[in-house]
Amino acid sequence: MQNEELMPKRLGRTTIYESEHVCLYSDRVAQPSGQITENYYQIHYPEKAVAIVIFDEEDNILLIQNRRYTVGRLEWEVPAGRIEYGESNEDAAKREAIEETGCKSELEEKMIWQ
Repeated sequence: MQNEELMPKRLGRTTIYESEHVCLYSDRVAQPSGQITENYYQIHYPEKAVAIVIFDEEDNILLIQNRRYTVGRLEWEVPAGRIEYGESNEDAAKREAIEETGCKSELEEKMIWQ
């Protein structure tokens, strides 16, 4: 089997909602097994974003709490946010660290961009 034969294939797409911040689609998908999934929901965020994992001297991870309406509670998270127009990924990560935690961070470790 070729690699593309191992991947699901989109057969069709229905747009449920689209905005500049988030899009929701319902895709019709053919699975590699041949099974057809009629409503495979896809959430797409058009804006690029970053997340940063901040370690202290003892390798503890700094987390923040955010009120998340969708789950109805406070959630623990790493600092994250969208990349502003003209901003580099690294500058966005540093800015989010300052905005959400008040910590200035030197980006010394592995950085992964997608």
